[in-house]
Amino acid sequence: KLITTKVQINSEMDPSNKHTEEYFAARIKALQDHIKENIPSLDNSPLLQGFLDACNALNAAIDSKKKADDVLANLKKDKDSGPAIIQKAQDLDDACNQAIETMWKCEINAGRLALDELDLASLEASLVECAILVQSTPKGLAEFCANDETNACLVDKFLSNSEWMKLMIRHGGASNGNYGKAILIHTKLLAQIRDSSTEVRHKLALAVALEFANDIPVFHDNDTFIDPIGRFWHYVKAYENKELDDMFEHFTIWELRLVIDGDATDEDYQWGRNYLKAYRPDEVLRSDYKWKYVWAVRSDMNYHHPENDFSNYKELLSAGGQCGPRAWFGRFIAKAWGTPTWGCRQPGHAALTRWTPDGWCTDLGVGFALSHWTENRYNGGKPSERNGLDFEEETKARMETCPFEYYQKLTLLECLAESMGETIEYIINPDKVWRSLSLVQRRVFAQQETDNHKRELEADLNHSKPKVNNKKEEPFQDISGCFIIPASSCTTPPSKSLLVMPSFLGGDQIHLTCSAYMGLNYEDGSELEYKIPEIIPPGTYILSCHMVNVHEKQVPLQLTIEHPGDSDTFVDVQSINIQYTVGKWQHTKGVRVQLQPDSLLMFSRESPCHGISIKEFILEKS
Repeated sequence: KLITTKVQINSEMDPSNKHTEEYFAARIKALQDHIKENIPSLDNSPLLQGFLDACNALNAAIDSKKKADDVLANLKKDKDSGPAIIQKAQDLDDACNQAIETMWKCEINAGRLALDELDLASLEASLVECAILVQSTPKGLAEFCANDETNACLVDKFLSNSEWMKLMIRHGGASNGNYGKAILIHTKLLAQIRDSSTEVRHKLALAVALEFANDIPVFHDNDTFIDPIGRFWHYVKAYENKELDDMFEHFTIWELRLVIDGDATDEDYQWGRNYLKAYRPDEVLRSDYKWKYVWAVRSDMNYHHPENDFSNYKELLSAGGQCGPRAWFGRFIAKAWGTPTWGCRQPGHAALTRWTPDGWCTDLGVGFALSHWTENRYNGGKPSERNGLDFEEETKARMETCPFEYYQKLTLLECLAESMGETIEYIINPDKVWRSLSLVQRRVFAQQETDNHKRELEADLNHSKPKVNNKKEEPFQDISGCFIIPASSCTTPPSKSLLVMPSFLGGDQIHLTCSAYMGLNYEDGSELEYKIPEIIPPGTYILSCHMVNVHEKQVPLQLTIEHPGDSDTFVDVQSINIQYTVGKWQHTKGVRVQLQPDSLLMFSRESPCHGISIKEFILEKS
């Protein structure tokens, strides 16, 4: 438990003056004074001074590298520069790289020595409270308290509950330091689950409270904001209905924040799961987490200008687009299934990063080195534009370190930096000794190799994996008298343009891929063939197709019927319009056909065309 620290109350902190900006400012000052009295200073700590000397040496090496880079780049641009002088400049640049690597090792070693003499356990309560007050800001807390009398009571309850403060700070703190709103949301959610609490519900409640401390606008609607209470219950119900990814219940609160922070409506998230199970069950069942759920950005969102206007993610999938829309949809569909993503921008490009069991990875772009993203972390009131390598290092540190050790050795150090007014840094800064030490500690954590990140996978899929059908499906007559031709019973072998996969409806289904997928060209001929079996009597039928389509602009299926023994090869040609089903199973409008045993049905499409999924063809006696 946290150690309670008694801090002297002065006149500005008179309880009668409570909940004012002056009161909270005085409280911060008192806590800061207490902390400074109990931590090493440069004057009395040779180890701390040694660390700062190493910081300066590292920065000097980095500055030399920048100058060497400039010299090398200019020489390469200069047509008069010979190979010999360019090679010398390259050798200098390589030497600077080696110097930086060497100085980093010195920096880490010096940092470890300085950390060994730093004992923050006795200051735990003061550090946590001071960091929260600094991030909340005296003005922000005073305004929150003034809005409602119950808010003031809630702040009192929060600041007197060391475990509650510790719980929030150890999982990343409130977005933009808005602890007032965070504790308000958290209190409401805890009240709603009081009689039905579970571990997952408690983790989700805290994740939602911390992340939604900052309003999240709806996709393409900046005047409407996501309801945090609704978001909580959406994921609770989806999890308890076994609709989410296997790993959802194992994610930490910090990871869950990167699941529930999306800008899609809860309705769109439900649609995202439903559409993917219907349209591409193979993407749901994919074992490769790098592309699991998000393969649609490559298979269905061709790189082109959007084909239609869009205001939500259903319309975005239909429209397609270039890097921005593809990245937006990838983040959306991954979060819909309950897996964490971190959006990222790259030079002239948009991409996404996502969690996998082996660590975080980037999709649709280059690696973390050229990635960055605007976050809602408190940064002294300034926007927090975070670079990708910094984020990646935090993910590794959290995966490789047990939560208690991470909190004791790193989170409290970050609280010390916050308490001393040291805002976020992504590189070592000698002017911010505590922030720099926290970066060293995080790197030490990130570089260690442990088994902490190996979380046990569940044997069964939470989203009810369809049974694999090892027996080829054959045409049959249903109870209504209609004849059913399973789409997977075609005589055409599977290929890049024809995929056969298990269906959540039972049995199998097929997917006809987009003509632009994998460089396909349907003008070269892409037919789907079925031979009418003897169980189907000769006669006139109404033929329809049970299918899913996610694109507004879709070409029809061309049906050619060939009868055995006829002198003419092509007897009948029909066009089956494929309506926009918005990712739901529907039947096409029927066409009249004349059939007999051994008739050959041949389906084809003109290029360009989008993908469609088909479960079966229905023949109703006319």
